[in-house]
Amino acid sequence: MSERIHGILKWFDAKKGYGFITPSEGGQDVFVHVSAFNAAQITDIQNKMQLEFEMVDNRGRMIAGVVHRPDNFNQ
Repeated sequence: MSERIHGILKWFDAKKGYGFITPSEGGQDVFVHVSAFNAAQITDIQNKMQLEFEMVDNRGRMIAGVVHRPDNFNQ
């Protein structure tokens, strides 16, 4: 298992099925697909929500492949 990274969902387009997470530590925004939310059983996807995620290789491109709600979710 890789390291969990904290971030904020910058934006998500439900019609297109993807969005981007801004890591809290800075750096480039990270692509996230709706399938990562589905796997985590997160159905109430909202822009600006706090997330923890793990980077995975998707055909040579690093994306947020595993998404978690933080223990202190949006507190």
